[in-house]
Amino acid sequence: MGLTARDSGGGDYTPPPQGTHPAVCVAVIDLGTQHSELYDKWQAKVLLGWELDADPPRTDGAPHTAWKRFTLSLHQKAGLRAALEAWRGRNFTAEELAGFDLKNVAGEGCLVTITHVEREGKRYANVAGISALPKGLSAPAASKDPTIFCVDEPDEAIFAALSDRLKDTIRNSQEWRDGAPPPGDDDIPF
Repeated sequence: MGLTARDSGGGDYTPPPQGTHPAVCVAVIDLGTQHSELYDKWQAKVLLGWELDADPPRTDGAPHTAWKRFTLSLHQKAGLRAALEAWRGRNFTAEELAGFDLKNVAGEGCLVTITHVEREGKRYANVAGISALPKGLSAPAASKDPTIFCVDEPDEAIFAALSDRLKDTIRNSQEWRDGAPPPGDDDIPF
């Protein structure tokens, strides 16, 4: 095989099918404070990921996953607040609005609505909505323990297991730029 790197062309990614699917939250990843080109400002961001009980399954037999990035805010107009309230099936209390730990959603079930979008000749899945599971419907079992990553308290093993693209996003956060590099991310001596 050698050590020659090549452009893999993105593989044969097949997005999850459109529609509403039972799901379980398998990732809560703090992306740190990221620069928004659209608004030309820095905002705290978080990435949530779900495994879907979708038919047809992926060709490799693994469950489909879906991801959505949010601004880390519970402001009344924030997308994260709307998603969490729909997921929980109730509004936040004043006490919860003072500080809700997103780790609480890891491993929790919901319904995730997927739509498709075409970009540059490829089809991608978007999380269009999240809602509570109806009574009597249970969440699918997760294939692994949830991944929880916090930029303020980085875990070396979790960081190492993230995709290269996700690691690069986290490295571009204000927290990484202003502080020490994440564990295990020392300069490579060559």
